[in-house]
Amino acid sequence: MAKKELKTKYLGSVLGIWWAVITPLLMMGAITFIFTKVLNIGIERFPLFSLAGIIPWFFLSVSLSEVTPSLISKSQLLKQFSFPIEFIPISSVLANFINFLIGLCFIIPVFIVFQTKVISVLAFLPLILFLHLLFTIGLGLALSCLNIFFRDISHLLGVILIFWFWMTPIFYSLDMVPEQYRWICNLNPMTTYIELYRDVLFKARMPSLDALLVASAIGLGVFCAGYIIFTKKETCFIKRV
Repeated sequence: MAKKELKTKYLGSVLGIWWAVITPLLMMGAITFIFTKVLNIGIERFPLFSLAGIIPWFFLSVSLSEVTPSLISKSQLLKQFSFPIEFIPISSVLANFINFLIGLCFIIPVFIVFQTKVISVLAFLPLILFLHLLFTIGLGLALSCLNIFFRDISHLLGVILIFWFWMTPIFYSLDMVPEQYRWICNLNPMTTYIELYRDVLFKARMPSLDALLVASAIGLGVFCAGYIIFTKKETCFIKRV
């Protein structure tokens, strides 16, 4: 199902899977121009700094945008076939995760060129990717389930993602946030994941054990919560779609 989702995503596209690389690079270019040429933000190697945050954010935002209405858009599958219903939202997230990995394979060499020490800490990347995937699947399961009962969620999600984007340290560092407001960023679960990606890809250093434990707790907690919400309500899905 994930493979089919991935093929459908680029059906009829000339560039196809290359959009997995082009899109984050275009976002990086736009953000770099605004924050270095217009706002004169004082961060060294800002394009790489922002790229390390844009890539994981793009995976999350696209996944949630596609998975939230997935049960409604694929309602015919629910009525015609008997299979675990959670396969639908999970396959949607997995398709985007594969897309994310392909783009990452092309972008990681860029970080290595500017900081060869990245190679020594790349072993931590699979763990970060796995925890990030768990977190996204958990959110996806919860949102796709809730959207069955409250159809406004799919419309509201776009606004939430915009707000969430600006509240996540993608184009600024935590040190730049005034101390009295820093707690807002620290409550943001994506802050933990962005900082982990940035530690490995941009700073070329080993992530702290505390950060990995927090990321594990968030990922496992959100996944379990999302799965519980989904399984408790799945008996009502066919009547609602």
